[in-house]
Amino acid sequence: MVIRCGFKHFINKYYVMLKIHPHTYYVLPYNQENIDEYKDKDNMLKHARYNKETWGRFYINKKRDELVGYVGCEGDTVIALEVMPDYSGRGYASRLLRLV
Repeated sequence: MVIRCGFKHFINKYYVMLKIHPHTYYVLPYNQENIDEYKDKDNMLKHARYNKETWGRFYINKKRDELVGYVGCEGDTVIALEVMPDYSGRGYASRLLRLV
């Protein structure tokens, strides 16, 4: 199935993956509480550190309450950027970088 969007044609499944609905995802601050909540063996948050100079954002799937990705910064330097494997290749890293 092909969906027409302006002059571009997208195969239905790819179009849906690229489309991000604000009511489906939300952003949380990068802090120790959120690091602890979303840390697991499958992501690099187990190595995350947080101090008074560290900041960033988490992108969360509301329906599943699962981590989509996160970006961590220290001062004006990005120290961590990760998108979970189920969400990779869909433009989430670019969106995370736009949030910081």
